[in-house]
Amino acid sequence: MAATRKLSPHDPTPLPEGTQIAKDGDAVRMLGAWIGNRIEDITPWELIIDKINTKLRQWKKMHPSLNGRKIITQMIVGSHTQFLTQA
Repeated sequence: MAATRKLSPHDPTPLPEGTQIAKDGDAVRMLGAWIGNRIEDITPWELIIDKINTKLRQWKKMHPSLNGRKIITQMIVGSHTQFLTQA
Protein backbone atom coordinates (compact mmCIF):
# COMPACT_ATOMS: atom_id res chain seq x y z
CA MET A 1 0.00 0.00 0.00
CA ALA A 2 2.80 2.43 0.80
CA ALA A 3 4.32 1.94 -2.66
CA THR A 4 1.12 2.05 -4.75
CA ARG A 5 -0.95 4.29 -2.42
CA LYS A 6 -3.98 2.10 -3.29
CA LEU A 7 -6.21 0.18 -0.90
CA SER A 8 -6.30 -2.77 -3.31
CA PRO A 9 -4.74 -3.62 -6.68
CA HIS A 10 -8.14 -3.12 -8.33
CA ASP A 11 -8.61 0.40 -6.93
CA PRO A 12 -8.48 2.86 -9.88
CA THR A 13 -7.50 5.93 -7.83
CA PRO A 14 -4.60 6.14 -5.39
CA LEU A 15 -4.76 7.97 -2.07
CA PRO A 16 -3.93 11.69 -2.29
CA GLU A 17 -0.27 12.65 -1.83
CA GLY A 18 -1.07 14.56 1.39
CA THR A 19 -2.41 11.41 3.06
CA GLN A 20 0.13 10.02 5.51
CA ILE A 21 0.61 6.25 5.49
CA ALA A 22 2.13 4.88 8.70
CA LYS A 23 4.87 2.29 8.43
CA ASP A 24 4.76 -1.02 10.28
CA GLY A 25 5.72 -0.44 13.89
CA ASP A 26 4.56 3.20 13.92
CA ALA A 27 1.52 4.11 15.98
CA VAL A 28 -0.93 6.79 14.85
CA ARG A 29 -3.34 8.46 17.24
CA MET A 30 -6.94 8.52 16.08
CA LEU A 31 -9.92 9.36 18.29
CA GLY A 32 -7.68 9.06 21.34
CA ALA A 33 -6.55 5.54 20.48
CA TRP A 34 -3.15 4.52 19.14
CA ILE A 35 -3.47 2.22 16.15
CA GLY A 36 -1.00 0.62 13.79
CA ASN A 37 0.55 -2.62 12.57
CA ARG A 38 3.21 -4.51 14.53
CA ILE A 39 3.27 -2.08 17.44
CA GLU A 40 5.39 -3.44 20.26
CA ASP A 41 5.42 -0.38 22.49
CA ILE A 42 3.04 -0.26 25.47
CA THR A 43 3.27 3.53 25.69
CA PRO A 44 -0.36 4.12 24.62
CA TRP A 45 -1.56 2.22 27.70
CA GLU A 46 0.80 3.91 30.16
CA LEU A 47 -1.10 7.20 30.02
CA ILE A 48 -4.45 5.44 30.57
CA ILE A 49 -3.11 3.42 33.51
CA ASP A 50 -1.67 6.57 35.10
CA LYS A 51 -5.05 8.35 34.76
CA ILE A 52 -6.85 5.38 36.29
CA ASN A 53 -4.44 5.20 39.25
CA THR A 54 -4.74 8.95 39.88
CA LYS A 55 -8.54 8.85 39.91
CA LEU A 56 -8.67 5.75 42.10
CA ARG A 57 -6.35 7.40 44.65
CA GLN A 58 -8.66 10.44 44.73
CA TRP A 59 -11.74 8.29 45.29
CA LYS A 60 -9.97 6.27 47.99
CA LYS A 61 -9.74 9.43 50.12
CA MET A 62 -13.56 9.48 50.30
CA HIS A 63 -13.60 6.05 52.04
CA PRO A 64 -16.36 4.56 49.87
CA SER A 65 -18.32 1.50 50.93
CA LEU A 66 -17.73 -1.88 49.30
CA ASN A 67 -20.61 -1.26 46.91
CA GLY A 68 -19.27 2.24 46.21
CA ARG A 69 -15.85 0.80 45.40
CA LYS A 70 -17.45 -1.60 42.95
CA ILE A 71 -19.31 1.21 41.17
CA ILE A 72 -16.25 3.49 41.11
CA THR A 73 -14.09 0.71 39.69
CA GLN A 74 -16.63 -0.04 36.98
CA MET A 75 -16.93 3.65 36.08
CA ILE A 76 -13.27 4.57 36.05
CA VAL A 77 -11.47 1.41 34.97
CA GLY A 78 -14.22 0.28 32.63
CA SER A 79 -14.71 3.57 30.85
CA HIS A 80 -11.02 4.27 30.28
CA THR A 81 -10.06 0.80 29.11
CA GLN A 82 -13.14 -0.16 27.08
CA PHE A 83 -13.03 2.89 24.84
CA LEU A 84 -9.36 2.38 23.98
CA THR A 85 -9.85 -1.33 23.44
CA GLN A 86 -12.81 -0.79 21.09
CA ALA A 87 -11.21 2.08 19.21
